[in-house]
Formats: sequence, C-alpha cells, structure tokens
Amino acid sequence: MRRILVVTTCLYIIRFRSDFCFCIHLLISGPLVVGIMAGYLYYLLPAVGGYALTSLYFLKNPHILHKKKRTAFHCTHISHRGGCGERIENTMEAFTHAVEVGTEMLEIDCHLTKDGHVVVSHDENLLRQTGQDINISSLNLEELPPYKETLEVTFKAGHFSTGSDRKIALLEDVFRKFPHTAVNIEVKENNRISDLVKKYNREGTSVWASVDSTIMKNCRKTNSSMPYMFTVKRGLQLLLLYYTGLLPFVPLGESFLQFYMPQIINREYIPEMWILRSSLVTSLIERITLRKGMFKHLTDRGIQSNPQYSKSRIGFVHRFNRIVESTRFIRTIHMVKQTKAKTFQAYLDSCHRRYSCVHCRAHLANHDDLISKSFQGSQGRAYLFNSVYVEEHIQRTGVAIETQGFSFVTSGRKRESLTGNATLHLYPHFKPLQEFKGVSEYLSTEICTSRQKRFSLVTFVDTPGLVDGDMKYPFDVDQAILWLGELCDLILVFFDPMGQALCKRTLNIVEKLNEKQGDRLRFYLSKADEAGGESDRQRVMMQIVQELCKRPGLNKCGFDMPTIYVPNPNKPSRCVNQIEEVCRTIEKTINQTVQNTLNSLEKDCNLITETATETLNNDRQVSIENRRSRFKGCLLGMLGFTVPLLLLVTLVLGSFSKEILELMLGNSGIEALTLYVERCALQGEGHCGDRTKPTFSGKEKRQLQEKLEYVQEVVKTKKKNLYEEYLRQSVGDQDMN
Repeated sequence: MRRILVVTTCLYIIRFRSDFCFCIHLLISGPLVVGIMAGYLYYLLPAVGGYALTSLYFLKNPHILHKKKRTAFHCTHISHRGGCGERIENTMEAFTHAVEVGTEMLEIDCHLTKDGHVVVSHDENLLRQTGQDINISSLNLEELPPYKETLEVTFKAGHFSTGSDRKIALLEDVFRKFPHTAVNIEVKENNRISDLVKKYNREGTSVWASVDSTIMKNCRKTNSSMPYMFTVKRGLQLLLLYYTGLLPFVPLGESFLQFYMPQIINREYIPEMWILRSSLVTSLIERITLRKGMFKHLTDRGIQSNPQYSKSRIGFVHRFNRIVESTRFIRTIHMVKQTKAKTFQAYLDSCHRRYSCVHCRAHLANHDDLISKSFQGSQGRAYLFNSVYVEEHIQRTGVAIETQGFSFVTSGRKRESLTGNATLHLYPHFKPLQEFKGVSEYLSTEICTSRQKRFSLVTFVDTPGLVDGDMKYPFDVDQAILWLGELCDLILVFFDPMGQALCKRTLNIVEKLNEKQGDRLRFYLSKADEAGGESDRQRVMMQIVQELCKRPGLNKCGFDMPTIYVPNPNKPSRCVNQIEEVCRTIEKTINQTVQNTLNSLEKDCNLITETATETLNNDRQVSIENRRSRFKGCLLGMLGFTVPLLLLVTLVLGSFSKEILELMLGNSGIEALTLYVERCALQGEGHCGDRTKPTFSGKEKRQLQEKLEYVQEVVKTKKKNLYEEYLRQSVGDQDMN
C-alpha cells in the first residue's frame, strides 16, 4: 500500500505541475495517509509509552543499573582560579587565602614552560595577565614576567583584583603546600602533569579537566586512576542522552560535571554574538541545560555537578532555587567574599558543625568557641590581656579597678567596642544570659586585631569584681558567673595580695565552681611584686591557701599558684614573673579541646553509622516479615473460598445420598459450607494482615543510605584530614609518614 501511495503521489506531482492541482491531489489522498498512519500508531504508541515509563523509572532509580561512584572527597566549596575575585588569579597568595576561608577544591589551569616546568596560568599568552604579548611555552621559568598589579576579573567587568604576590606559581609548589586540598586541573595542552600527580600521590585528590576531548583522552591514557570531568563534547552528548531518554541506560565514566551558567558568559566569550546576550535566549538556554531531573540523576549516580557562577550569589539562588530543593547542589565559590578568616579556627568550626540524621535521631555535639573566664585581680588579668597575650591595649590597668559588668575580649578585623545587645548578636550561644534580668545592659565586647599566639581561638570573659559589703549588682552576678563557668574550657582565678582578694563572695563562687568544673580551675597570684620581699610573698600565698582550704569544697584541691605581675622598668623586682605559664595553660587547653572535639566527632560518626545501619537492617527484616504475613493472609483468604467448594465436591463424589446431604447442608450446600469455613479463613487472614508493620518507603531508604554514606565518606574523611593537619603542626613530617 505504501509503495502504491508513493508511486501515485509521484505520478500526480509530475502530471499536475500547477500548485492548485497538487493541492487538490493532497486533499483527496489525505484520508488515505491518515488511515495508514493510524495503523502504525496502534503499535507505535504502546512501544513509545513503555519506553518512556521504563526510562523514567530508571532515571529516578539509577542504582538498579549503575553502581554509585565513590570519590575521595566531596566538594561544597570550590575556588575558581584560586578565588580570582579576591586575589590575583592563580597565585600562591590566592590559593592560601582560598584555603584559609574554607575552600575544598582549587580550580587551576596549567601550561608548560620552555624548560619543562608546569606552571599555573589560565592563558598560554601572557598579554592579559602581564601586559607582555608572549607565550609561556617560549619562556624558561626564570624568564616569566610577573602579573599586573591590578588584574581585571574575567567574569566581572570593571572589577579588579590585587595582591602582594604577583609571581606565576608552579604546580609542584601547590601540591607541596596543600597536600590535602583537592585540585581541579584544567589542561590546555598535553604536558607532564601526571608525573607530578604520581610523585605527590594525589591520584585521589586531583581531577582531570579539559574542554578538548582529544586532550582529555590523552590525559586518561597517561593516568587513568584520576577522576575526570565532562568535556564540551561529552556535555552536549549528556544533554542529548537526557532528552532522548537514553541517559539511564548509558554508563558514564566521568565523576564531575562543570559548565558555565549562560547568565554569566560575558564579553570575554561572546563579544560580537549579540543574540546570546539576549535575556530571552539565555533564559531558554538555561531551561534547556539546567534540568533538575538530570542533576538529581547524576547526583544519585555519584557524579558531582558544579555550575560556575559570578559574585552575585543572590541571582544564583533565585534562578536555581527549584534545583536546590530537589538535590544537593555543589556551591562554587568563584568570587564570593568571605567575612571570616579561617586559620586554626577551621578545626573547631568543622568539628563543631552539627550533623543530624532524621531517622537515627543521633546528633553531634554543637560546641561553642573556646572560652577563658577570669575574675578578681583586675590589674593582673588586664596585663595578661594587654601585654602578654593580645599585645594591644584593650583593658585598663591600675589598682582597685573593678567593674560591674562582663567584658568579652575577642579577635576580629577591626578594633571596635560593642555594648548591650550587640554582644549577644556576636555570641548567639550567650543569649540565655538574657534570662538574668538586667545583665544585657552590663555586657561589653572588645574586638582587637591581634594575631599573636592563638588569640583568634580564644574568647576571654572578664567577670565583675566581687567585694564584700553593701555593694549591690543590678543582676544576679553569682548565677551569671556559674552559668558562664559551665561553658568555659578554662577558668582563671587571680588573687591580689592587696584589697579584698579573699572576700567571702569570691571564695563562695570559687567553691561552687569547683564542684562541677574543678578540673578547669587555675589559681594565680597577681601583683606579686607589690607583696614585698620573698618571705612576704610566701606568707601571702600561705594565707590564701589556708583560706581556700578552710572551704569544704576546696580542701581536697592542690593549689599551684604561679606569680604574675606587671613589670616596671623603673622598679625592678626579683620576683619570678610566670605570666607565660598562663599562655602555656591556654595553649594546652586549646590543643586538648581540639583533640576532645575530634574524638567526640569520631564517636558520634560511629554512633550515627551504627544506628543507621541497624535501622536499615531492622527495616529490611520488617519488610520480609510483612511479605510473609501478606502471603499467609492471601493464602488463607483463598482457602476461605476454595475449601468449601472442595468439600462439596468430595461429598458429592462420596457415598452420601442426596437426602443425607440435604439433611446436613440444606438445599444450598455451597453457601452453608462457605458460612462454616469462611469465618475461620477470614479471621486467619485478618490476623496475618494485622501483623504487618510500617516500613520506610524507597525514597526514605535512599535518603537514609545517602546520609549514611555522607557520614562514612565525607565527615570521617574530613575528620581524618583535620586530625592529620593538627598533628602535623605538632610533630615532624617523618613521624607523620
């Protein structure tokens, strides 16, 4: 029929050359074509529908066909060119700054110099970066020019980055300085990157990236153990597979997907293509390329996706809120300005971050910052803050300077003083202090810019001076001090040989603190140079110790009371100044707190893992029992209808006469047997059906499994890296190896 139709159509086209006659012919033969197509649709539509449903099912459940990829790291913070919006791109200063603010991956570009060194640079030609129109491949390492003093950011017109480091970095220096930071290496041409990756054992933390499929193919041949990203060609193939429904059935070797968002492709990439600058066109491209179903599928298969975007995170969140709701999105820090420097505080912040599991109901402890609380002896503690630890004039010094409020001393970027509720906004974990009526007005914070010792990890809390007599405080100072004592990791008590150092209020507070925080208490004799000679100091110390021992709660404590004082060059003293002992005590407390927090993190991770595993196993057993109960219920239900029929057949075929059967069962024998047997069968069916227990849905089980894998692969890996980095600061590299 199709051949006849084609021949007839061709003949009529030849015969009727005019458009009018040709249209008349199509009108006549149209119903015939529709009839033939309807016959094909009868078979085509079910096939297409079945294929679509199958593809959709495997798109939602990729774990059935594909094993989830496992990578050595999970990135939620990526710095493009080392954070080129904050420092000069691809310099060691930019990389260091990015790691300090918490990046988890450095995105870099590499080229090869004339003498065979692998350098980090985005462009082969150095005109844009250095102002000299020359290629890297034509220069030796020593001949490379420095970067410009100010370099315009590629994705932000009119925005310039600057920095003190203008030297083109070596890839080997990056590997050496950041051994635990993942690196995304975008290869512009074939070079010797693989040798450096193998030399520094970074196969698991380095990623191949290139826009050229040929270069990527050669990179994979050179080192196939490194994970790699989609190229431009493979990215287009990915979109084609997604829209044709073939994506769930095709294996993917890539572990990462990275592409540019259409909204931020600026003049650097499309200077003359005006059509691509149209908001309608870019919106259409976004709708075609950025599909949350595709990202969800890739995430379920273990492929991390990270679209790059500009400095405006608000626009990113606005455009991709629908995607973030359905999948864990990878946030790339390209030019996002961080407000908090990350030094050793990274350890505490990473460990204190709360992880939770909805099904396990197991949470990690949410610790606060390390706090050192001190009271009494204003001159001694002020000297400790100003001269020894902070090395800035923060608190007033002098004799008999006592305060009625709490003073917090912390580090920051700018020297500033805060009062009242501003202190509670700075320290959210201190908001319960508002329960003490009137205390908010007597809170103050001194922010200084010191970077001495480890001051950035310590928050000092200076308590009100306690004296006997008629002095009244506008709030319950005793309870406020006891509440703060529960949060502190270290409590320093300074006794003055002058004034009311041994007043009853002070001793009462110290005794109460010792009941629960005795291991955190440290005692010091301040203003020791004012106590006279050595014999006088010993007499004062003995008097203080005797007064402390008279207290029932303190008579079992050992008192090691170092002497501290403010040195006066015009009045030298032979008294030993042990002010550095306080610093060593704080240093030791920091180290111990970090270790305890990391150990607590390990225990909580194990608890979450055990609880989640046990929950999944129990759910699996309950599912098996439910299937057995349903099977038994169905079996008993079937027996309730089949047994009466079988009994009737047996009786009919037996030796009973019709009169006996009617006497036993009546005229409606089947109905009678049904009444006899069905009740027992339905009772058994209902009993088995009621034994089923609620279980997790498939989606809930996958979510719980993903959380379990996240704790095992990401949290524990981060904890291990933190512990190694922490130990590396204390022990030698040879011991770590």
